[in-house]
Amino acid sequence: MSTLGIIVDAIGGDATDKLVEDFAGTRIYVPQAPKADDLLSLSIGLEAAQKLAQIYGGDRMDVPNPVYRRNEIVALRATGISIEAIARQTHCTTRRVYQVLAESRQPKTGAKLWGSSARNWNGGNGTIRPGIGGDGASARKVP
Repeated sequence: MSTLGIIVDAIGGDATDKLVEDFAGTRIYVPQAPKADDLLSLSIGLEAAQKLAQIYGGDRMDVPNPVYRRNEIVALRATGISIEAIARQTHCTTRRVYQVLAESRQPKTGAKLWGSSARNWNGGNGTIRPGIGGDGASARKVP
């Protein structure tokens, strides 16, 4: 089960939505015994914070950033909005925006990292290593 699924099971959908809205993509401390004035309790409520503490109490947890936020970043960029504006609107860093956009451009299939030359690691007279181009054309034999 995903981290998000574990959180939903523990504190419910509404509290999870609030947790993600306030802290998505960040690492937060979950107190062992949350109090009403703790940052976590102020966000999701004391009861939900206590339930979350049963799982993560005394530890830090990375609050997931659900897929819909990634989709929102890609959609906003497609409209021509700047990286900085997207970061502000989605409450994440510009670095994360660049990362999501780069991930969205990568092929979804199991593409080979090194191209066709990766199949020939143990050639007859030595090991073939792919060159920088990764297309096999710049591969070289190593004695």
